[in-house]
Amino acid sequence: MTMRDALGTGYLLLPLLGGGIFHGLCMKYGWLAVLKHPIDGGYTLRGRPLFGSNKTIRGVVAVGIGTAIVLGIQASLLHGRPIIQAIVRWSSTSDSRGCSGRWRSSSSCTSSSRR
Repeated sequence: MTMRDALGTGYLLLPLLGGGIFHGLCMKYGWLAVLKHPIDGGYTLRGRPLFGSNKTIRGVVAVGIGTAIVLGIQASLLHGRPIIQAIVRWSSTSDSRGCSGRWRSSSSCTSSSRR
């Protein structure tokens, strides 16, 4: 794995990190406490909760909200920057349409794929 691969993977996973941070803040400050109910609805399997005792609806919602917020920030502020473009776009492979790179924006492959 090259440094560019590692940076590209980090950039890709950044929104999930934001989701986890937002969920941690929700737990610490009691935000979205109304959603603090088990995902499994109290059902058990062999006397144990299906998803464990700490898996709540609040967790799913909080991670989704946090991920969406960070993804929006990432897309609007970072994605168009040249330094980010250099990380996420590289020409290491080509597909059958002649589109190169593992990361393709809609503008780079759309014209050749709509023939």
